[in-house]
Amino acid sequence: MHQDEVLLVHGLGCQGTVWDPLRAYLDARGMICHAPTLLKAHRPKRLSELKAPAKGLDEFVSEVRSLCRASTSRTGRPPVVIGHSMGGLIAQIVAAEGLCTKAVFLAPAPPKAIPNRSPWMLWCFANVLFSGDTARFHKAWRRGARDVLLYPLSKRRQDRALRDMVYEPGQLFADMTKGIDIAPDSLRIPTLTVAAGRDRAVPATVVRRIAEYYSVSPVPSTFRMYPRSGHWLLDDPHSAELYGDLADWIEASSATVPSTVSL
Repeated sequence: MHQDEVLLVHGLGCQGTVWDPLRAYLDARGMICHAPTLLKAHRPKRLSELKAPAKGLDEFVSEVRSLCRASTSRTGRPPVVIGHSMGGLIAQIVAAEGLCTKAVFLAPAPPKAIPNRSPWMLWCFANVLFSGDTARFHKAWRRGARDVLLYPLSKRRQDRALRDMVYEPGQLFADMTKGIDIAPDSLRIPTLTVAAGRDRAVPATVVRRIAEYYSVSPVPSTFRMYPRSGHWLLDDPHSAELYGDLADWIEASSATVPSTVSL
């Protein structure tokens, strides 16, 4: 009997290294974690050219599907998937498709049925909105990232996060703006939806609505709030509580899918 693997899915502008603190904690708890950088060859840290490949949300989701299937082939069971921000939306998609055994949505981008009209998000990605060019690379401008994605972290933590951020193909921003439909009754596994009380990117009210949206599913989502954290709750002064709660939930929640699935 193999142990379930944990697949960590990062958000927009991030690399797999964003998970290093949580991954170290889960590894110490005896879990087998994978934190890949998605579409690594198409998301540069520095621009050598402005023209971006036509890579959008579909390509990110496709890679995560492949990673879930590879994990299932190794262990005989679908993995646990934890996604943050855009990665939280991808986690909702693969959970709805039955490709994981449990799923955690951390400050997740919502499905299309739940609008996120945070004015802070307009500020964060104002440079992308003004450009509107899907054929170019983009990322949040530094002031917007500090005020929204990295609020209320110290400047030292913000600087560390900013150094690791990458450019995204413009098509990804267009796809995220358009949204994606997920049926509210499609999640048939245990899920945990996590909100951050000081989140300016995906406000806690929006995240709570995501949990409520999936309440009609056979296994309704558990909702938890961390009032002192912002959107970057993966690595802030209060993350230790989140890490412990995540590990406890993964170990305690019972899967409702068979030990093998048809892929």
